Amino acid sequence: ETNLIVNPQSRKMMLVSKVFCVLLACAVVRATVVLQPVPILQQNDEADRVPIQVYGMSKCSDFKAFIEWFGPLRVELGHIASWRVDYIATPDESQPFGYSSSRGEEEIFGDLLELCVEQLNPEEFFDFVICLNKDMSSIPRNFEACAAEAKIDPFKIQTCASEDAGKKMLSESVTKALEAKVTWSPTVFVGGQLFGEFHKDLWEAGAPRLIDAVCKSYKGEKEPYICHQVGRK
Repeated sequence: ETNLIVNPQSRKMMLVSKVFCVLLACAVVRATVVLQPVPILQQNDEADRVPIQVYGMSKCSDFKAFIEWFGPLRVELGHIASWRVDYIATPDESQPFGYSSSRGEEEIFGDLLELCVEQLNPEEFFDFVICLNKDMSSIPRNFEACAAEAKIDPFKIQTCASEDAGKKMLSESVTKALEAKVTWSPTVFVGGQLFGEFHKDLWEAGAPRLIDAVCKSYKGEKEPYICHQVGRK
């Protein structure tokens, strides 16, 4: 009788292959994807935009609630804010992706897939994540269906998640969270300052505060109407 020992790298490849073989019928990626910096600033007055930095975990229920709440709000804030989502994990070389998370390997893989979509299809990011969150227990196995719903090319995301560029992106994202000393999902920074840790029961009270924090930090012109709705001049 022989004992089979599977190292972390092999486990990673097995997990990636299992998900993509089932979801994408083992399709062969036909093109090389070149990753570019995330275009988080989509309009003019880029230097004046207030950065909203979010840290989360892909299978976290509080993060799910925040994404559903913040998705429409970011549109209302319009040209005065930019956004970025990074992911919380613990370095662990014994794990397939080099990190451990509260909800196991599948959460790390979910984090990676969401990072790839944020990188390659930022306009579709919230639609994609909201779709995944409809059945959080299926993350990352519901990847293909949600890519289709969000009108994203799954082959680009597969390439990103499977290659070294994706691993580097995950490492940079987790390192950013570690350097910020973030442990709660989700934690939000506005204009480089800690805004707060969000809980599902705080969304209603938190919305006016977040809007006001962004509006007060904005130094440019052309404030959106929403800034005046929360009692600002």
